[in-house]
Amino acid sequence: MNSNHKLFQDFTPVTKQQWIDKVTLDLKGEDFNKLVWKNLNGLTFQPFYTIDDKVDFLAGTGENSQALINFRTIPVTNVEKANNEALLAIKEGMTGLVFDFKETVSLEQLFKGIDLNTIAVSLVVESETQAVVDGFFEYAEKNLTSKKNLKGYLDLGILTKYVTKGSLNSAALDAVVKFINKSSSYPNFRALTISGTPFLDSGSNQVQEVAYTLNALVFVADGCLNRGVSEEVIFNNLAIQLGIASEFFIEIGKFRAFHSLLKLIAKKYRVTEFNPLMTAKTSVWSKSVTDAHTNMLRATTETMSAILGNVDG
Repeated sequence: MNSNHKLFQDFTPVTKQQWIDKVTLDLKGEDFNKLVWKNLNGLTFQPFYTIDDKVDFLAGTGENSQALINFRTIPVTNVEKANNEALLAIKEGMTGLVFDFKETVSLEQLFKGIDLNTIAVSLVVESETQAVVDGFFEYAEKNLTSKKNLKGYLDLGILTKYVTKGSLNSAALDAVVKFINKSSSYPNFRALTISGTPFLDSGSNQVQEVAYTLNALVFVADGCLNRGVSEEVIFNNLAIQLGIASEFFIEIGKFRAFHSLLKLIAKKYRVTEFNPLMTAKTSVWSKSVTDAHTNMLRATTETMSAILGNVDG
């Protein structure tokens, strides 16, 4: 075989119009536009695309993570039960734990057998359980071999309470600033979490989720600026969480577009170099109550779209 012989050189390129003519012929008089569909965002999708449809790529859409963190959420109501669930999660291959504190518990007992140097630990707390955060940094100080090893994020649930209950406590921003200052010596831990999952779970489409989440980011960032935190510190403490809906390719585009838009917003604050933590969470409403196997397939597909969208966990 001659290696210099180019494959398919005897075939002439096919234009998009030729494809349309062929499809129209095969439809035997049916309207070609019946094959065009719209999604929930009102975006129009053709039945096929060719090289004629190429577009310029968005800048700054993130990079595919080479060390993806696989998180599992652990509700904390009983310290012994939560610890057992955390250890089981690690045994099953989880590399990150999200402790959702419903009660204030002993961290010595909760983290028993968990190495903060190798497992990413995140905290979800409300005003009633914020005392846990002070104890967490004290525990980390004693048990880390290097402060760079502490990975994860702190979510004070500011937006969740606002979206679901319509209440926004200004004291929550004071707490955000307090914990940003406390976490300053831990370069890989993020103390400012903006979560878009309440928007998705409340019925928003992808465009709305991105828009509302970025709007919330600007609101919280301005609140932190007014409390004396610099732009660089705000964006370097940033963790973003978005939900994952069921439209595979749209979700990939959503995460990549969010990366690009986030960098544009950061430029408005004169920040060009920062490294946010981007995480994704499978949606609630797309799951069945009774069919675990279907849920597994849906969760797997959703997760894959987020990974291809360049999330970190």
